[in-house]
Amino acid sequence: MIPLDEPVVGDREIETLTDCIRSGWLSWQGPYVAELERLAARYAGVEHAVSVSSGTSALLLAVRALGIGPGAEVIVPTLTFSACIWAITLHGAVPVFADCTPGRFEIDPAAVAARITPRTRAVLAVHLYGYPADMDAIVALAHRHGCAVIEDAAQAFGARYKDRPVGSLADVACLSFHNKLMATGEGGMVLTSDAGLARRVAELRAPSPDNRAADRAVLNHRLSNLAAAVGVAQIERLDAVVTAKRALAAAYTEALAGSSLATVPELDGRRGAWWRCPVLTSPHTPVSRDRLIARLAERGIAARGVFHPMHRHPACEDRTPFPHADDLSARGLEVPSSARLTPDDARRIAHVLRAAADG
Repeated sequence: MIPLDEPVVGDREIETLTDCIRSGWLSWQGPYVAELERLAARYAGVEHAVSVSSGTSALLLAVRALGIGPGAEVIVPTLTFSACIWAITLHGAVPVFADCTPGRFEIDPAAVAARITPRTRAVLAVHLYGYPADMDAIVALAHRHGCAVIEDAAQAFGARYKDRPVGSLADVACLSFHNKLMATGEGGMVLTSDAGLARRVAELRAPSPDNRAADRAVLNHRLSNLAAAVGVAQIERLDAVVTAKRALAAAYTEALAGSSLATVPELDGRRGAWWRCPVLTSPHTPVSRDRLIARLAERGIAARGVFHPMHRHPACEDRTPFPHADDLSARGLEVPSSARLTPDDARRIAHVLRAAADG
């Protein structure tokens, strides 16, 4: 079975991890933690990077550090990973869903504008599948209403927006290292150029005898030196991973041209990192999306549906119409996108994909 994704690891990861183990410093605050934070901040072009134990932890701490609490509203795309929603609700705040841009996976700035109220405190923009949202429009809109902007860049570290690195486009950004473009097993990062916000995140990251700035319970969200050692090697190869994934996406796009299947084209000024390459069926595709996934599995190719809209989740059902998210969720599938694959591999997979779609 060709998997959806596999991390790219090699001798450099073995070298840094072995060095970490031999040093005897396996836990938090080791030298690899500090080095990974330095490298991540430099890569993103921000002043501060605070390492954490996961992308979910990054979201939780970003929301809390911004002072978002009970009764506050946070606008978030309905088509996203569930951690975005729980990071809001676990603080007593209310997720307010916004639809996608028609035919695209990023949050629609017009939909955001329609959902802002006096209770809105932040907009959480998700770079789904590694493709940047329209950040200039979102940031300008949010700041005009006195709202913060959070980038969920978990799937997009290495992408660029108008030649600026993803992770530097908002008040604060959140990364995940759980088999994303960087893979450390588990891990994440909070990025910001706001010194006060970075300090607040760091204070909330772990309990401490002198942690007096915490207004309520502080839990453990620390990144180990072991994971950071792998992360240092991973960030060194990040550009190569992004280049490989972009080449796969281009090969899928070319190989599916003229069929009833298509990828999502890039727009001027946005350079996707394409953590996964989503493919869309059309009304002319002879089989359903789910039947297509089953046929690929029969041929030894892993695939799965794209994210399910959160407005349909039993815990946060919203009867507001979100036609574009529902449409993408019904038609979209993820196909193998590992940086271990070559463009020729992608073309062969696309050939099987076209045959499976045609019956």
